[in-house]
Amino acid sequence: MQIRRSFNTLIIFLMLFTIGFVADAGAQTYSGEGAAVKLVLDTAATNAITTAVSATGPLPSDGGNINLTNAGAVVGGGIVSVGDSTVFTSGGLPGGNVNSSQSSASVDTLGVSILGIGILADAVQSTSSCTCGGAVCAGTSTITNLRVNGNLVDITGNPNQFVSIEVPGIATVNLRINEQIISPGSITVNALHISVTALGSLITTDLIVAQAHSGITCTVIPLSSLYSGRAYGIWLRDDLLLASGVSLIVADTGFLPTSGGNITVSTVGAGFPPILGSGTVESNTSGGLPGGNASTSQSDSSVENLNITVPLGGLLPALTISAGVLQSNTQCNCSSTTPTCSGNSILTDLHLRALGLIDLNVPISGLPNQHLEIPLFGLVNIVLDINNRRSAGPGDITQEALRVGLRVAGVTDLLVVVASAHSDIVCGLGPSAANISISGTVFDPNGTALRNAVVTVNGPSGEPVTTRTNTFGKFMFTGLEQGDIYVIATKHRQYQFQSQVVSSTEDITGLSIFAMPDQDRQSRRK
Repeated sequence: MQIRRSFNTLIIFLMLFTIGFVADAGAQTYSGEGAAVKLVLDTAATNAITTAVSATGPLPSDGGNINLTNAGAVVGGGIVSVGDSTVFTSGGLPGGNVNSSQSSASVDTLGVSILGIGILADAVQSTSSCTCGGAVCAGTSTITNLRVNGNLVDITGNPNQFVSIEVPGIATVNLRINEQIISPGSITVNALHISVTALGSLITTDLIVAQAHSGITCTVIPLSSLYSGRAYGIWLRDDLLLASGVSLIVADTGFLPTSGGNITVSTVGAGFPPILGSGTVESNTSGGLPGGNASTSQSDSSVENLNITVPLGGLLPALTISAGVLQSNTQCNCSSTTPTCSGNSILTDLHLRALGLIDLNVPISGLPNQHLEIPLFGLVNIVLDINNRRSAGPGDITQEALRVGLRVAGVTDLLVVVASAHSDIVCGLGPSAANISISGTVFDPNGTALRNAVVTVNGPSGEPVTTRTNTFGKFMFTGLEQGDIYVIATKHRQYQFQSQVVSSTEDITGLSIFAMPDQDRQSRRK
């Protein structure tokens, strides 16, 4: 009795230890972003640049709170106009709840006009949230009075409603209403996603209105690894350069699904004269299978021949920032349930110029988080962060080749981020043990197959399973976990059998079980 009590105590201790281990996966991280508008004109003239209104950018992995408001904007050369917009994303503390991530976006008076196609709505809204305690994610959206060429669209309220409208001889308009893209611990809600294909696919327009993305990794080790990644070539955002609240984003992969995959975006050149120019821009993010490694999440981005011209306003000359090559890469790996991450950036030929008054070849140390502040005309400081690296924990890393800001009166206004790569991984317990089968034949002492023999298999996890042999003495057990130890016992009214012990990581076939000879039976009876 004392031995049994001690054994039970040991089992309880091991169960508590296991539960405690599973519940401690490391730092809790967050993902979030909101945008009132994201517009991509995939034509040779625009080089697939995303123009965004009130885009928060990615929420830091350790959480925070970002709020943006805008009194109205017109983008895409008049293709899209919006009234007031409000965008919000938050996760963890400060500014939120430590166990949740949430985002929202709202737009008043949407107007879209392309190739004679008019799309109007009075209001467009979306919300998303993810909460620990199972990493439960949910989202919703609302659109008021959606009309296409004056015709009211019937909105069902269901997720991922699809409406296709043909404009004969001109274009095909596809509407995705309340679009919800869900993966474990992550959700993106696009209240309205409009795709227009016109002139035989020569012009394609992709427009998202009221986007809300939320994601969370909780401090519980999942059964399978979860991945997060994103990369973009250029993110340009500043009221000095663009209309208020408008951003330019080049070669943005968007968020990698937490279930993994592979996303690649590239363009032969980014042009937005006179502000922005570059050569080839490429971004990639991947994790898990397919398209990657089951224990790895990786991202990379590269920009060639960057040239940015910043009008400083008033009598100040324009500032030109140029660089030859800008690259960033990040990678997170799992070793059992422990993640490790690394990252690096390369930056060559970084120059600052201002109408011949300043021509500075910026020295690059090669060390992470190099920070420089360069005074300009005694009024403005140029703030440079080179090989910028951030991490919210052992399974998270963000790497940026270059961040540029202007500091006026002590306040820094972000201008541009170039070659950004982010990777994140939550290491799972690994795949569940695969199932195997055990099959064979029961014979009498002379090698004749025995029908109606009772065969029972006993394993460490579950009740004994019993079957009978068929006419040819055959039996089979399926659904057994690989690697476990099984005891196979056989009974027959005429014969006795010795138990057999087996263990395998593969199916066992052709197992032969022979009845004991008569002399063995006699000796066992004595």
